[in-house]
Amino acid sequence: DLSVTLVQFDTEYEVLLDHKSINDIPLLTNKIYIPRGMTALNDSWVRLIEETGEKLSAMKEGDRPEKVLLISFTDGYENASKKYAPPEGENYIKKLVEQQEKIYGWKFLYIGANQDSEKEGKKKGINNYMNFNANQSSVKDTFSSLSADTASYRKRKDNTLDIKKNV
Repeated sequence: DLSVTLVQFDTEYEVLLDHKSINDIPLLTNKIYIPRGMTALNDSWVRLIEETGEKLSAMKEGDRPEKVLLISFTDGYENASKKYAPPEGENYIKKLVEQQEKIYGWKFLYIGANQDSEKEGKKKGINNYMNFNANQSSVKDTFSSLSADTASYRKRKDNTLDIKKNV
C-alpha cells in the first residue's frame, strides 16, 4: 500500500491530501495546487515532520508504514519562516531529520528549482536532492524521474535512498 500526504506551503500551510491511498489521489492541477506567496520552508518542514511523527506514533505498530519518505518540492528559497528562521531553523530541522532517519528509518528528499538543491538540502541534514529548472519541460522530467526513483525505493528491501541529480 502507498499513502500520500500533500502539503502546500508558503506563508500558509495547507494540507491538500492527508494520508490518502495512491488510488484515491486526484490529478494535481492548477485547481488543486495553486502556487502563491513566499516560501516558509523551515516552518513547513518542522510542522510536517512533527505532525507526521505524531500521526505515526498514534498508530498501532502493525499499521505503521514500513517506509516513510518526505519530499520537499520547492520553487524558491527559504524567505518567510517566522518560528524557524535561518540559520537556527536549519539547525533544528537538521536535528529532526537526523533523529527520524536514525531512530525510525525515515528518508528525506529535497527538490529545488533554479538553486543548488544539494547545498540547500544539506543545510537541513538532507543528503538526497534533485535540481530542476522552473519550466514546463524540466518540471515534467523531474516528476517522471521522481516517480521512477520512488518506485525503485519502495521495492528495495534495504531501505536505502540515494538520489543526487540534476534534471
